Amino acid sequence: MEIKPECNLSCPLKIDVEEFIGEIASGDYSNALKIIREKNPFPGITGRICPADCENVCVRTKFDEPVAIRQLERFCADYEIEHFGFPQWDLDKSPSKNKSVAIIGAGIAGLACSYSLLRKGYDVDIYDKLSKPGGMLAAAVPQYKLPREILFGEIQIIEKLDGKILLNRAIGEDIELTELRQKYDALFIAIGAGKTDELHIPGKNFDGVFTALDFLMKFNLGNLNTHISGSTKALVFGGNHKAITSARILRRLGAEVHLFLPDEMNELKNLEIQMAHEENIVVKSSIIPTAIFGENRKISAVRCVKIEKSNDNCKIKIIPIENSEFEEDGDIAVFSTIQKPDIESLGAQKYFDISSKNTFVIDTKTSQTNIYGVFAGGVCVNEHFDSISSMADGEKAAISIDKFLTGNENFQGEQSENEISQGIDENEIKKDDIAQIQRNRVKILEPCERENNFHEIEIDFTEQQAENEAKRCIYKIFRSKK
Repeated sequence: MEIKPECNLSCPLKIDVEEFIGEIASGDYSNALKIIREKNPFPGITGRICPADCENVCVRTKFDEPVAIRQLERFCADYEIEHFGFPQWDLDKSPSKNKSVAIIGAGIAGLACSYSLLRKGYDVDIYDKLSKPGGMLAAAVPQYKLPREILFGEIQIIEKLDGKILLNRAIGEDIELTELRQKYDALFIAIGAGKTDELHIPGKNFDGVFTALDFLMKFNLGNLNTHISGSTKALVFGGNHKAITSARILRRLGAEVHLFLPDEMNELKNLEIQMAHEENIVVKSSIIPTAIFGENRKISAVRCVKIEKSNDNCKIKIIPIENSEFEEDGDIAVFSTIQKPDIESLGAQKYFDISSKNTFVIDTKTSQTNIYGVFAGGVCVNEHFDSISSMADGEKAAISIDKFLTGNENFQGEQSENEISQGIDENEIKKDDIAQIQRNRVKILEPCERENNFHEIEIDFTEQQAENEAKRCIYKIFRSKK
């Protein structure tokens, strides 16, 4: 029975958090990165966008604040690039099994599954309808959070291991699912959630009107044909991540931006909103759009109404405030909508069991769909929108596919759970025993440094900061006392 701390067990990839942090504390950054890559081939990516649920269970929180685990992971990946110029990958893999797997979707789940299968000796081809690999990481995450040289640089590991990424290949249009199933020994579907509900608002067809996801995809993939300059007034409606990101991108392009939130929000507690304020975005709350107006096919204004919300038998009711309607002039308008998998474009409804939420129904133990030899995972199955969980889905599917293709009838993707949490007793650790070091705050570029550019806004740790932060780990202290 292997003993692991809570941070390790809460990580979907089961990264040996305490081990890599210990290596950082001793100054061995290369070995720390090696430990991370045993479970995670994309530390530069996840070190920037992982939700870091591991920090929520960090034992250090019983004394002050959690160890900055995500930032330490990023530090290791960035240190390697800074000192070697490119990732020092281990390209060893098992001998060829002479079997092939097609991955549908070059997002993080598909990439993680591909990586694992390539290391196991399979031939892997990844199909994606977009013009760039990375799925929503490339299409919807802004460069100021995830620099493209980091994203595309780490994805190169797939081709280094002889995997093929086939872009601009739309399944259901350029090639049918049935053709893929005949051509390959197994399939893994990881199409993410690249579709949004249509706008249900009068005037939605005017030029200059976008859903938030559509705007982000067009901009990030180089297909935005709408001219945006200092004279552009942009209206953004919605309080979710994609709406706020759209507003911040528009501001960086020079537009005057007004962000309308549907809820009252404690803006000081929402870092995204706070940074939007700092970037001179006008933020207004408790407002929703009701109609779009235009002239000569182009948007000219949006009618809005102020609202309040009531809780009626556990159901939230939106109540327009009487005589509060107004029109806001604008040259471009972006609206947040519900995001979902684009299952229809695959033609998948004819073959697969689909849930009421428009996701693939799978065997949760094996990741296999109702079609023999076809597996699925990531957002198109579980609706979770964080990268690390999607990667875990891809790894789990790879384990099942490997067992399936090697004739193991009892194939199952989940690893045996033989580890338990150490469950550190806080009474065994005295405050005087732990390093009296405050958590290193993530530094953000000053607002003036973010103007009119897409420079990464989070500033990485220095070596001294990283080692000091790693020394805050209580688990290493606890284990040394045993």
